[in-house]
Amino acid sequence: VALATEPLQAETAPQSMLVTTFSYSFFNRDADSWHKESVELYHYLPDIKVLLGGSVEFEERSSSRSDIVYGFNVRTYASPQLELYSGVKLTDDPDFMPSERYTLGMQYRIDPRLELLFEVERLEFADSVAAWDDGITQIRPGFTCWINEYNRVTLRYTHGWVHGDGDFDYYSATYHLDDLVRDGTISLSLAHGSDPDFSFGTDTTTLSDAYILSLFYK
Repeated sequence: VALATEPLQAETAPQSMLVTTFSYSFFNRDADSWHKESVELYHYLPDIKVLLGGSVEFEERSSSRSDIVYGFNVRTYASPQLELYSGVKLTDDPDFMPSERYTLGMQYRIDPRLELLFEVERLEFADSVAAWDDGITQIRPGFTCWINEYNRVTLRYTHGWVHGDGDFDYYSATYHLDDLVRDGTISLSLAHGSDPDFSFGTDTTTLSDAYILSLFYK
């Protein structure tokens, strides 16, 4: 699910910062809910305008299935309007998460109230999680519109390919409220598309149709 997208703040970012996040997602059709807790450490290099990040995430979907995900990402501020980023996330012996996830993306600020988004993702799954060998590739265009200084909305469309087994689409809308206690942000997201766990990878259904409601705080 597409969640928070921050305004470009490279010039004023602190040298280092620690961010904790929590999210909870609800699914229809009696599918298991999904919650995530993460700790992220960032360090900004002002001379070359690069932000380095590392993260540890705990993902749980039912009491018997949980995964720990380790991530690393790099963000480059090519101009005051353009941000480029890449990242990798690895899961050892996963129960339901991808074993490997690779991301490339960009954010381009057209004006103070509108930002264009584009992202490409590649997901690889362990044999114990999915029945196909060639993984998933998905593209995610979208935009963020600022209503005012503390309120914004992000809309995204995602098209994905399960290689050798078909494709899928989903849509998401996220409302963000900034400037909470300790500079926190709360986001509420509604997505319609594919639940990546419910009847996932069966012989007759690539991905199942689902509504997903997510609450995110950092």
